[in-house]
Amino acid sequence: MKLNRIYQYISLNQEVPKILQTLKKCQKASIIPILDLEDSLQIPFDPEKTAVLKARARKILKTVLQIAKEQDLKIKTSLRINATDTVEFVNDIELLKEINPLITWGSLFLPKVHSAEILKEYINALDGINYEEMVVMAESQAFFDNYKEIITICKGEKIDKIHFGHWDYFYDARAFPIPLPDDKKLWDKVSQLLEMIEPEGFHYIRTPFCFLFRHDEFKSLITYLDGITSVPFGASTLSFSQALAICKLNDKAPPACPVDYSFTGEEQLKIANDLVEFFNRTVSPEYSFNIDTSIYRFYAPHEYLNALDFLKRNT
Repeated sequence: MKLNRIYQYISLNQEVPKILQTLKKCQKASIIPILDLEDSLQIPFDPEKTAVLKARARKILKTVLQIAKEQDLKIKTSLRINATDTVEFVNDIELLKEINPLITWGSLFLPKVHSAEILKEYINALDGINYEEMVVMAESQAFFDNYKEIITICKGEKIDKIHFGHWDYFYDARAFPIPLPDDKKLWDKVSQLLEMIEPEGFHYIRTPFCFLFRHDEFKSLITYLDGITSVPFGASTLSFSQALAICKLNDKAPPACPVDYSFTGEEQLKIANDLVEFFNRTVSPEYSFNIDTSIYRFYAPHEYLNALDFLKRNT
């Protein structure tokens, strides 16, 4: 099994003690935590709420690091920051400079790297920040179109990991619905990305798995990925139990078999309407994502936005 790095996304929209507890658990289990300032706090169509949540998240992050320093916890963690074309990126950079004495980041995850120019913006803005490596996130067709120039910059900066963000990518492509984890459309794109980056010495990090408790299915997908990669790869997760489930895959699960899903126009309309209804139910959004607790499925905000766009174009 070539899986050698397991990541867990951790939203900063939580109480400080809970975040510290999760960081400690990850460290003991050799799971790499990714504290998140980006998508988990992006509330669709509510920029004011988004700004409030992200400002609060930065304060929480600073408190977490201060407590870790005071208690000499020596916590190793990574961080996903906001995209360069947002005001939140400017705020993130200000915070990173302020807390620089408190931490050396394991990895800084750079979202929405659509071009070499965007990657250069990140590199320049992060000059002087303590980190061990950067991870580029491939989240649009533009990345695939511009990957040669992006990879050239990566090599110069010793960046060798590419994280595929499938929710962003398929929303950008206006593919509806966004593929399920075993969808052949998703795996065709993953295979294309592997063919692009692995010969250049880059390592792939797989997109999160949306079903929070279907651990056997998740393990089978990891085994399938192991069969199509040629170098060590990583996997990102949405919870500690997910990350723990794939920590020890010495006895490989049977590989998954990608499915060629197809939907009629009528079926697509029903999926879109159901998604919109689910996201618009009477709950106050504190996270960008939603979880259907009847099946414990994670829904990213991109799925809601994609559904709205599909309905606008088809009704």
